[in-house]
Amino acid sequence: MLDDLFVQPLVNDVRNMERTGWSWENIGKTLGDIGFDLGVTVLVAGLFISGVGEAAAPFLIGLGVLTTGAKGMAAAEDERGASWGEVASSAFFDVGLPLAGGALHAAVDADSNYLTDAFDQGDLDQMEQLKDGTDARVSAGALWNTGVRHVFNLDEAFSGLSVTNPIDASRDGLSSALTVDDGLTHGPAAKAFEYLKPLAEGLSRAHDAKHAWQLAEGQDM
Repeated sequence: MLDDLFVQPLVNDVRNMERTGWSWENIGKTLGDIGFDLGVTVLVAGLFISGVGEAAAPFLIGLGVLTTGAKGMAAAEDERGASWGEVASSAFFDVGLPLAGGALHAAVDADSNYLTDAFDQGDLDQMEQLKDGTDARVSAGALWNTGVRHVFNLDEAFSGLSVTNPIDASRDGLSSALTVDDGLTHGPAAKAFEYLKPLAEGLSRAHDAKHAWQLAEGQDM
């Protein structure tokens, strides 16, 4: 069963490219299909293994870069079915959104840790600066850079792997989504990032749904 769900789709992706020919357009399409199938695998695995999404993110983003590069070569050589619009779409959905989603998530977590550490140290002045956003560490630029570094830090990513109960994970996720910020949880930049996170995730899910529909219908991306 696991073979049919997770392994066979990847095998079919490679076989489809062999059947249709080794052009840049077909390579880009196949890499995109492989990235989608791996993303589904990571999504399912995430129900049982906490942190698997963060551990897989650098590799999926790297695959997205290769996908965009292949589509760019196809457009540059004016191959049939290729276009610069496809290149832009791949850059946005296969590279930009995964990077943004991971960086925003890590940035918000980092901001929470700053406040928690200040509270544990009993440093009220530092807590006030963090809450008001006057501390340089919680500026939008600093948090974003922290988030990007976290996405590509494999030691941190793999250290967060742990087996989890999918029911408990779903309950915690729902509780987190419904929690109202009391004004002490995050600084101003992180609050803005919290609004951007669901937007990035929603766009990514919509693109995945479209891709799944096209694969089911046997259409090209």
